[in-house]
Amino acid sequence: MSQKAPAPSQPAASPPPPEPSAELNARMRAFLQGDLMLADLYELTHEELYGLASQGRHLYESGKLEAAQQIFEGLTTLAPNEASFHTGLGSVYQRRGELGRACEEYDRALALNERDLAALCNRAEVLLQEGKIEEAARDLQRIAELDPKGEQGFSQRARGMAIALSTIVQKLQEPQQSPAK
Repeated sequence: MSQKAPAPSQPAASPPPPEPSAELNARMRAFLQGDLMLADLYELTHEELYGLASQGRHLYESGKLEAAQQIFEGLTTLAPNEASFHTGLGSVYQRRGELGRACEEYDRALALNERDLAALCNRAEVLLQEGKIEEAARDLQRIAELDPKGEQGFSQRARGMAIALSTIVQKLQEPQQSPAK
């Protein structure tokens, strides 16, 4: 008599996942339509986001650029409509020597807030480094228009760049003296 081995037991079927709530469905729909940012979907508060940005700035100032970059990349994903997060990420890229990426982030920041002095000043610096003098001069002029008294730190930095740029332009415009024979 041959006996058959018992069939292996089958795992119990798992119950179906719970249906998402109507509120969650509405939030997901709003997110997919662009009416909510990812930060809203995760219910992150303004204070929490800016707390993370503060940590990112501290890391940046401490020279921990990789960690700062991770924070600002996360923030620009969570809240893509917040100009200051793009400015922060641009600053990290600029310090790492990634000037093209820095300029892209400053452009994004300025598209969201054309009065962002940090983005204007940093972009002017990048443009100068890239030899784009006229574009840099436009940014420096815009800063002077936005803060004519030069009360903000970025305005003061921009004035310094403008003075240096003006000196260079004047030197270039002076007639070249030929060496004495």
